[in-house]
Amino acid sequence: AHELSWKIHRLQKLTNYSRHRSVNVGAISGGRDRFNVVCGHAEAKLDVRFVNFRDRDKMHKRVVKILERKRHPSTCGNFLPETTF
Repeated sequence: AHELSWKIHRLQKLTNYSRHRSVNVGAISGGRDRFNVVCGHAEAKLDVRFVNFRDRDKMHKRVVKILERKRHPSTCGNFLPETTF
């Protein structure tokens, strides 16, 4: 969940209304109904909007770069998170 929150923060920074590009995370889930635990799975649904194919390609590259970067190892064993998209 921590890794996902970092990625969402970075993804939101791709929004540029003056260039008619937007990134929105509309749904997030993870950890079920538990708290104070490291959840084994978290997910978000991403909506990306753009005005032309050139912008689409730029946005796609930036999104992939953010999603592929691993930042936060687990606190119980130094395991890096896995991201699929």
